[in-house]
Amino acid sequence: IEVKNLDDVPYTITITNVGNETATGVLITDTLDPAFPTPVHTFTNVTVPGRNITGTPGVRTISFSTTAPSLSGVYSNTVITVTNGAEVETLGESAPLIVTSPVLSLTKVAATSAISAGDSLDYTLSYTNSSTTPATGVWITDTLPAGVTLLATTPASSTQSGTDVGFNIGTVAPGGNGAISLTVSIPASTGDNTVITNSATITSTENVSDTTGPVTVTVRAPVLNIVKADFTDPVQAGGVLTYTLRYSNSGGAIAFGTRITDTFDPNAPFAAASPAPSPACSPGSGQCSWNVGDLPPTGI
Repeated sequence: IEVKNLDDVPYTITITNVGNETATGVLITDTLDPAFPTPVHTFTNVTVPGRNITGTPGVRTISFSTTAPSLSGVYSNTVITVTNGAEVETLGESAPLIVTSPVLSLTKVAATSAISAGDSLDYTLSYTNSSTTPATGVWITDTLPAGVTLLATTPASSTQSGTDVGFNIGTVAPGGNGAISLTVSIPASTGDNTVITNSATITSTENVSDTTGPVTVTVRAPVLNIVKADFTDPVQAGGVLTYTLRYSNSGGAIAFGTRITDTFDPNAPFAAASPAPSPACSPGSGQCSWNVGDLPPTGI
């Protein structure tokens, strides 16, 4: 017969007694393939009637069921032993059983391998059942990178606990497939060259599973640097002291809306600058600012 993995399998053992006497206290041991969750079944104190008055042999049947192996394949009874006192009868390999199971696979891809901090990122999960057996109770769990915020999923998620997002897929027919999309936002505070990872797992009632990932994405962020130098030092009282500000972005993403603010010593207030501060800064001011704007990586 053919069954699905982990299904109940019915078995019937038939014992025939060709003697005239009823056999009592018979011990029957049925040893299945070791792949069965319960491979050995024992029945004690079995009574098998003898031949009747017309000479028909006595018959006793024993029926039981057990759980099929979890993996697909062909399995059989290894041996059945019937013990009646000193008499022992054995039946070798018999009752072949074909076990089928779903074959689930799961893949995950990110829309890009590198992203700027503060942007949103799309992931796509694709699943298939490449077998001829339906997969039931299919569930997909996606473990999101720590720190990201889930913005949307298609279809809608069934559960969310911490970084785990669950999808109740239900039954995937033989040859069936499907896809799930997720969109997350990357915190703007994420440091440059941070690598975020994402994994997902698919499972089914038939104890079949697959895992994909980790999928890695590198987060790029601006890294601002500024150095201030003075000239001439020392300077005479009443003289002119010149400062030079050098700034750069050594990170991997544009620094948007960059602004520099310089606070002066009360004994050396602002006189002039090139370029001019923005907004304008009056001579004698204690603090001036410059709107640099969007500073690209390695911009100076």
